[in-house]
Amino acid sequence: MAWVARLTPSGALTEALSQAVSQSGSLSVDWFGIAVLAAWGTVSAVAALRWFRFT
Repeated sequence: MAWVARLTPSGALTEALSQAVSQSGSLSVDWFGIAVLAAWGTVSAVAALRWFRFT
């Protein structure tokens, strides 16, 4: 169930932020979380361009 939660935008953001904050003194990046957020952003932008209209 934890992997399913990591694949949602809020789960990926939570994991990425908690990993970045938990490492004191060194920069730690959760690349999987960033990739999940980028994928959701890309799919959402394409869907908005395809189906959203101001009419």
